[in-house]
Amino acid sequence: MSQTRSFTYLILLAVLLNAANMIPVLDSPYLGDDSWLESTLRGTVLLSNTSIGQICWSTVKDYVSGGRWYPLMVYYYPVFYYLDQHLYKAFAVIFVLMNVVLFGWFVRVLTSSRWVGLLSMLLPPLFLQLRIYHDPILAYYYLMQLEFTAILLSLIAFIKYLRTSRVMLLVLSLAAYGACLLTYEAFLAFWIAHFAVALVHFGKADLRRILKTAGPFCALAVANLAITLIVRSLFGTSYEGISLNPSPTAWAATFAKQVYSAIPLSYFFSTDAFSQSWEYARTYFFNDLVVLCVGWTILWCFTSETAFEAKRSESDTAVRALLLLGICFWLLPGVLISFSGKYQKELTWGLGYLPVYVSSYGTAMLVLAAIVAAYRFAERFRGSARRITVAAIALTGVVMCGITYNSNRMVIQRYNYVEHYHRALIRDAMRGGLMSGVPNGSFMVSSLPILSWDTPAFYRMHSGLTLQVVTPTGFPPDEHLGNMRLEQAFSGYKVAGQEKAYDFVTSPGGSGGSRFLGYTVQFRGLDGPIVVRSAARQQDIPDREAFFVKYEAHFRGMGYAVLGRIVAMKADNSDVYTAASSTVRIYVGIPIGYPYRNISVTGNWIDRQTLKPTGPFHFTEKDLDLISSGPRGKLFEIPTSRMQHDIDPKSILATLSLMAE
Repeated sequence: MSQTRSFTYLILLAVLLNAANMIPVLDSPYLGDDSWLESTLRGTVLLSNTSIGQICWSTVKDYVSGGRWYPLMVYYYPVFYYLDQHLYKAFAVIFVLMNVVLFGWFVRVLTSSRWVGLLSMLLPPLFLQLRIYHDPILAYYYLMQLEFTAILLSLIAFIKYLRTSRVMLLVLSLAAYGACLLTYEAFLAFWIAHFAVALVHFGKADLRRILKTAGPFCALAVANLAITLIVRSLFGTSYEGISLNPSPTAWAATFAKQVYSAIPLSYFFSTDAFSQSWEYARTYFFNDLVVLCVGWTILWCFTSETAFEAKRSESDTAVRALLLLGICFWLLPGVLISFSGKYQKELTWGLGYLPVYVSSYGTAMLVLAAIVAAYRFAERFRGSARRITVAAIALTGVVMCGITYNSNRMVIQRYNYVEHYHRALIRDAMRGGLMSGVPNGSFMVSSLPILSWDTPAFYRMHSGLTLQVVTPTGFPPDEHLGNMRLEQAFSGYKVAGQEKAYDFVTSPGGSGGSRFLGYTVQFRGLDGPIVVRSAARQQDIPDREAFFVKYEAHFRGMGYAVLGRIVAMKADNSDVYTAASSTVRIYVGIPIGYPYRNISVTGNWIDRQTLKPTGPFHFTEKDLDLISSGPRGKLFEIPTSRMQHDIDPKSILATLSLMAE
C-alpha cells in the first residue's frame, strides 16, 4: 500500500476515533441559555406571529443599544428555529470534528509535516473536557467551534500568503479574522497569533516585514475595539458579563483559573469526579471506554511507527512554531474574559468559561511540540529505545484519554438526569395526547422543582396550544418568558377568609380583571426576544380553565406526567401546596426495548372544600381508561366511576415495573 493511501486511511481513522469520543454528546440535553430561551425560539415565533428575520434584525439593534458590538452573533436564531434537538446535537459533533480536521491541517501547514498534522488529530480526546458549567461543546450554539474555525482559516490563509505572496490569501485571512471579531469579542487579542506566525516565518531579525505583514490584523482588531468602545460610551451596558473590573489582582487570579482549566484532567481533579469515576464507568459505559482506549492506543502507535518508517524529519523551526502558537492559543482566549466582573466571581480552578475550548487546542500544541522533540531524539536510536519512547507516550496518552472520556460521560449523565430525561418525557407526553382537549388560553400551573423550559413557547411548540403558564418564583428569566405568578394569575379566584385558597368552581374568576389576548415579542437591551403576555382591562371576563401539570423521569424514556383539571387549590407565589382535580390524565413513559410487567398509580383523594387528604388510592393498569398508546408510552385517564372524591394531582406517583425487575 502506498504511503499516500495509508496516510489517507489514517486520517479517516483519526476522524472516526474523534467521532466515537464525541458520540455521547448526541444524547445530551439543551443547557444554559439554550435550555430556557433559544431552544424554544420556534414556539416564540408561533406565539407572537413574528418572523425569524424580524427577530434577527431587532436583536442586532438590541445588542447595540445594550452596549455590545457583535452583529454576526444572531446566526444562532436560524439554528434553533430550523433544527430540532437531535439535529442540533448532531451538528455539535460535526463542528467539533470539523475543528479537529482543520486543526490537523493547520498544524500540517505550520510545521510542513503531514505526520505531525496527523498526530495532532489524535490529541483532542485527551484535551477536550466537558464541565458542569457554561460548556462550549454541550451548549451555546457552536459559538466556540465557529470562532475556532474562523481563527484556523485565518491563520492557514495567512501562512500560505507569507509563502506565496498571493494577495487574495491575505484578504481571505483578514475576512476570516473579521468574521471572528464580529461574532464574539473574546478573541480580540488574537491578532498577536498572526504576529507569531510572521515571526516564525521571517525570524526575529526582520521586524519591519513582520510589522508590515501582520499589521493589518492589529488594525482590524483596533478598529473593532474602537467601534465597541463607541457603542459602549453611547449606550452603556448593564450586563455584568461585559462589565469590566480592571483590578490587576482580580484579573490575574481569574486569568490563572481560566488558563489552568485548559490543562488536561484539570476539571476531573478539581471536582468530586475522581471518587465516583470507576463506579460510573463500570455501571454505564465501561465497554465504550475500553473500545475507545484500545482504538486510540493502536492508532497512536501505528501512526508513530509509520511516521518513523517514513523517515520524516521535523526541523527545529517546526517545534518552535508549535511552542509559540501553542502559547498563543492557550493564553490569548483568556485575556479579555478575565477582566469580566462576572467571571471573576464565578470561575474556579478547573472551571473555565467558553473560550477554554480554544485554549485546550493550545495546550495540545504544547504537548505535541514535546512529543515531536521526543520523537526526534528517539530517531537517533534503533529498535527498543524508539519503541520504548512510543510506548511511554502511548501509555500516558491512553490514561489521559480514558480519564477524560470517563469524566465527560459523567458530566453528560448528570445533566441527563437533571434536565434531559424530564424534558424529553413531557415532550413525548404532549405528543402522545396528554393535553388534547385542553382549551386554548387555559392556565397551566406547575410546582417545584422549577424547570427552566416550562414556558408558553415550549408548550406551544409541542402541544400546539397557547397557554398561560403559571410557575413558582425562583427563576429570574421567567419575566422574559411570559410566565405568570400564582397570585397574579388567580387573584379573581381567591376564597374569602381562607389564606392561600383558590376556588375555580364558585369564585367569580378572572385574572386580575383582564382578558388574555395572547403574546407579543419585545426587545430590551441584551436579553434577546422577550415574550410578553398581552391583556386588556374588561368587566365581563370569561372563566379560563386551570390545569396542574407534573412530570418526572427516572431514566431515558421512563417516567410519568400528570395533568389534572383544577377545581380548588392551596398555593402562593412560592409553590402549589395541594390541589383538587375533577379529572386526571396520566402519561406513563415506557423505555423502548424494555418489556414491563405492570403499571401502578398511587396518590391521595382530597376534599375540595378543606383541601385536606381523605385517604390514599392505588390503581393498576387494568383499573385505568386507556386513551392512547404509542411506542414511547401510554396515556391513561382515571375513570370517574372509580373517583370517590377529587384527586390531588400533586400527590400522584406512577411506577413502571420492568420485566428485568
